Amino acid sequence: MESFGNVPPGLTAQQQVQWLQQQAKQQGIVLPPNIQQQQQTVVPGNSPVAGAPLAGQLPNQQPVPGAPGLSPINQGPAQPPPPQFAAASADQNQQQQLQLRQYRLQQLQLQREQAQKNHLSQQQGGITQQTVVRPINQQHLADSTTNPQVPDAAMHSLVVNPKTKTALANMLSIKLQSGGAGTMAVQRPDTIAEPSAAGTLRLMTAQHNAALNSKPQEIIALQRRTISGPNGEIIKTQQLPLSASSEPPKLQFTQKPSLPLQHRPGPFYGHNPNLKLPPDLFLLGCIFVVVEVENFLEENAPGWRQKIEKHGGEIEKQYCSRVTHVLCETQRHGVVMQALRDCKRCVTVVWLNDVMQRKQVLPPWTALHLPNIYLDIAPASKHLIAISGFEGNDRNRVKQMIKYTGAKCTTYFSKHNTLLISAKADSKKCQYAKKWQIPVVNVQWLTDIMLGHFTAMNQMENQIYQQYPNPPNFSFDPKLVPNLMMAWKAPINISQESYERVKRSASPVMLPKKYKKPKTETTDENGNISQDQVTSSTHNILFSMFHHDNELGKIVREIGGSVAKDHTSFTHLVMPYLARSNKLFFAIAKEAHIVSEQWLRDSYEAKKFLPEENYTLSAKEFNMMYKCDFDQTLQTRNRCKLLEGKFFWVTPSVIPSKKVVTELIQSCGGIVERLRRSSAQIEATSINSPFSYFIITHENDLHLVADLLKNKKDKMQIVCNVELIFSAMLKQTFEVEPYAVCVL
Repeated sequence: MESFGNVPPGLTAQQQVQWLQQQAKQQGIVLPPNIQQQQQTVVPGNSPVAGAPLAGQLPNQQPVPGAPGLSPINQGPAQPPPPQFAAASADQNQQQQLQLRQYRLQQLQLQREQAQKNHLSQQQGGITQQTVVRPINQQHLADSTTNPQVPDAAMHSLVVNPKTKTALANMLSIKLQSGGAGTMAVQRPDTIAEPSAAGTLRLMTAQHNAALNSKPQEIIALQRRTISGPNGEIIKTQQLPLSASSEPPKLQFTQKPSLPLQHRPGPFYGHNPNLKLPPDLFLLGCIFVVVEVENFLEENAPGWRQKIEKHGGEIEKQYCSRVTHVLCETQRHGVVMQALRDCKRCVTVVWLNDVMQRKQVLPPWTALHLPNIYLDIAPASKHLIAISGFEGNDRNRVKQMIKYTGAKCTTYFSKHNTLLISAKADSKKCQYAKKWQIPVVNVQWLTDIMLGHFTAMNQMENQIYQQYPNPPNFSFDPKLVPNLMMAWKAPINISQESYERVKRSASPVMLPKKYKKPKTETTDENGNISQDQVTSSTHNILFSMFHHDNELGKIVREIGGSVAKDHTSFTHLVMPYLARSNKLFFAIAKEAHIVSEQWLRDSYEAKKFLPEENYTLSAKEFNMMYKCDFDQTLQTRNRCKLLEGKFFWVTPSVIPSKKVVTELIQSCGGIVERLRRSSAQIEATSINSPFSYFIITHENDLHLVADLLKNKKDKMQIVCNVELIFSAMLKQTFEVEPYAVCVL
């Protein structure tokens, strides 16, 4: 490394500069052209910035006014030097010169090493930091040969050319910028200068990329950081709101609450979709436990256990971990509550019946497949609902859903109804509903009420309840019942043992042929029974309370009788035991013979119809239950004139049906009117002809006779239930008071 030697003593600062310029000219060193133009004095800032200097930056180097910073912030001009630093004594200058001569070689060596490192870091495309370790509280002094304040152009020359001549030129440039020795005795703290424009751009890019991968909490912390300006002032950055925006390059964050697994919508499964089960074993892997509906199944679905096991299902007597399905009616049972906590599938008898028909285990698709959430609460108890446009099984489903909500369902539609559930938007009932200002909704409204969506009670005009697809949509939103649908997110898997059973059952099995009994009756070429044997018109037999009467029908035909198709024309009623039925009431009114099953079998052996007197049914229990004398009733003559001279009006909801009750009244000589009489007409009839006009009603139709029931305790009772007719036919007496509707 070249050197100019020692500076002659006794020279002022301006003379030292001139001497250095002469030495540079003699050695052929070309000084930068901007050296002579630098006339401003650089005064250190007072901003305390912690950290090491960046690459390409000298120790204790101060920021240059107007240079780009780490953030794109407009920087103000540098502050002028304080007045207390404007003058210095000659003694202090001499001491500083002695100290600076000792550090000159060290500073030049550090500059060269720093320039080499900066050159290597730029080749690698990165920015490194250089930390200079020095003793604590060490003072940094500046003289005519060293000054850490480097302008942008001089710093760039240090980076590009690390040779000694360039270092000397930079030293001279710094000396000229100092403007004299009066500012050299200032003790300055360690500061970090702002980098170049290219470095600032790279830092901003790195910050942007880091922000994209940062969490919202980190973004907030980054926005709230404090940044010091070149003159020591604290500059606050503008905080960006965490809201969605379409203007780049702002970051967009949409924070959504994390939902638990059971509340997230997703696919639902029956069996594993990869399994292919034969139709006859579609319940394989389903293990049932039954609560709340055991008696119902025994009475209405005899043999239900055998049917489940026949199709591959299993039944547990008590709830255990093996159970996959709980057959229940409500969600209030203790076993059902525990099953829901264990993620078991809780379904109703309606679901079991539907999957039996489809021969496939499917997730619930109607509200009737899920256990009812109501036990003592009836959310729609104040509604009187009529239905329109539903046919067959759909109509029965809607009626059952109305029953579960606590509302009353009417088979008619009148001004007294509060709601109409329709399958079509252009039905005749809908036109009357619009005329009478009665709300009309689809079956989706009823579904939501069943599943606990109470807000639907006040949202009948909502668009989702005014859509009428064909066929009607009975499906439901799984989000309304996440606790019931969570178990259906996992498919039913079958064990290896059960799967082997499926494979064995899939192989064809040759069953022995059943022996066919020869036909005993004469048939024509189309398989119809020959009519030449149905010759008797005196024995037209009607069956009641039989599950299978085909065998008895063959017996009747073989001995010359005929089987009645309905109750309009028959001479004999055959019953296995005495029970109250519609056919029994018609037999009483028609004075037909009521005999036991044994009468037919004995007649078949005798090859003729035997007398009926010895084959009457036992009536002891029947008489005790209905408080009548059935034998005495059969001996009564003119039973067809029991209600002669009496007039009736029958409301639509009577049980078994309005048609049957009307026919029974007419078979006993009574007259059924199509329209109800007014209150004044009824009062006049009661005065002129007492006990001649009656109204047969049901609790669902009380609104139709509300005007007659108000304050009518002291007057004649004419509103009765249907037991008035049934009791009169069994006892052959007409008693009104026990069956009159009372006003509470």
